[in-house]
Parts: sequence; structure tokens; C-alpha cells
Amino acid sequence: MEVEDRLSQLPEEVLVSILSKLTMEEVVATSFLSSRWRYLWKHVPCLSFNRPELPNMGLNRMKICTSKIMRHISWINHMLDYHKCPVLEEFSISFPFLESVSDAAEREVFKWLNFASSRKIQSLNLDFSVNGRWPENIDNNNNNKSSVFPPSGVWG
Repeated sequence: MEVEDRLSQLPEEVLVSILSKLTMEEVVATSFLSSRWRYLWKHVPCLSFNRPELPNMGLNRMKICTSKIMRHISWINHMLDYHKCPVLEEFSISFPFLESVSDAAEREVFKWLNFASSRKIQSLNLDFSVNGRWPENIDNNNNNKSSVFPPSGVWG
């Protein structure tokens, strides 16, 4: 007995809405389902990039962590280069802002903020915490682990 694929029969707008509830890792994984799903991720109005899985932060693992974070940053940039949705409802990025990547990461964060601004972002969530604490190399007066913008429709 052949199984009918009802999900793929839904209109593209409905599929994109469903994909908007997933992380980018999950969204991109759906592109392998069929040719119809291959490029749907480019039109998702909610972009959520989870932090990469990292080993415990011992000194001997710092190089591994730095390499993984830089690959994660590169992957985010690649996804943003191909993203086509003109308006973003939500833009969420999470990665540990380690001192070993702070110079490169700082440049990329500014690029991401410009990207979000150009897409008329409605909600922005940045989480750079390291082991549940705000990194010492980022100045923050209220010690939040993450920041959600705009607080009152700055880009509205």
C-alpha cells in the first residue's frame, strides 16, 4: 500500500508558515524531502539559528569550540546570503561569544543586524551567553543572557 503525501499538497504559504515554527537546522533538513521542499526555506519569515553543540569549555577544547563557532557563523552567513523573504517576523541567533572569536563575531553581528534591519525585522533575539552567563567581553549593564529587540517597535 502506497502512503499518500498530503503535507506536500498544501499551498506553499501554509508550508512556509509551518516551517516558520522550526529552527533553521530543521527547516533546511526539510529541503531533502522532495524537489518541492528544496527551496522553501528561503521564504521563511522567522529565522532561528540555535547555538552549535560544543564540548565542555576546558582549555584543551578551546580550539575545537572556536572552530565550531566559526563554522556556525559561516553557516548563518550562507543562509542569509540566499534568504529571499522581504520581511522578517523574527530573527533569532544564539552562539557563545567566546573571547577567541570576539573580533570576527563582532563584525558578523553587525552584518546580521544590518540584514535584519533591511528586512523590516519585527522581533530580534540575540543570545551570546557562555555557559548560562553573559560574556565578560561584551559590555552589558543589566546582565541579561539575551536581548530581544525592538522593545517598542523601533523598526516598525
